[in-house]
Amino acid sequence: MLGAVAKETEGRRKSLLTRIGDQAKREAMRKALLKALRENDWNLTVTAEALEMSTNVSVIQALQDLAPDEYAQAKASGKISPGKRRE
Repeated sequence: MLGAVAKETEGRRKSLLTRIGDQAKREAMRKALLKALRENDWNLTVTAEALEMSTNVSVIQALQDLAPDEYAQAKASGKISPGKRRE
């Protein structure tokens, strides 16, 4: 019976209301992440602490997912680099 329930909901489309909420949540997360990065001078470790994330790798992953253009620009400009550490 459980398999039948999974099959019924597998291809189910989200409602417009749910999609709007998902989009708003994603944009709010993006803004909070970019704000924290700017406030911490793009220091990934300090930003991870400020956002209560586990590691600086989590910040990079979130940045790649939520703001790929900003990630590429930060990497190209040297704001994000393997050697950058907390001051």
